[in-house]
Amino acid sequence: MFYIADPKAPLIAIFISEFRDDDVVPIGYNLTIVCIGKKSREGDSHQFSEQPFRVQLFFRKHPIKLCESLHSDRNDTKRCVYRIEKASKKNSGEYGCMVTNFMECSTALLTLHLRGKFDNLVYWVSISELLNFILNCFNND
Repeated sequence: MFYIADPKAPLIAIFISEFRDDDVVPIGYNLTIVCIGKKSREGDSHQFSEQPFRVQLFFRKHPIKLCESLHSDRNDTKRCVYRIEKASKKNSGEYGCMVTNFMECSTALLTLHLRGKFDNLVYWVSISELLNFILNCFNND
């Protein structure tokens, strides 16, 4: 599922992969936070301006991974993954993602709660501005 507000901003999705089923993730299991950016629905007068070139992942508002490509990449989709091995309660918290093209950027949040070995995993996706730590996404006008 991809979310977008501005037609010039990249499409964005954030999710968790690698869990045994939809409800239960025991502590100690491996998880992967995945963020995918796709090209925006509209471009501008510059060739390839709608394609994503940077995806950055955050944990508790701190950068944890940057996936960047050269301007000549020209891929319509860019993916960034952050692997959590032997997940524990300390891995609970808010994960953020920012996808940038040459016109706009898009942000998304995912909150992960890990509890005891047999408790349910609770997570939800919330599209937001992440304004507490990203004052604004740069915009090449």
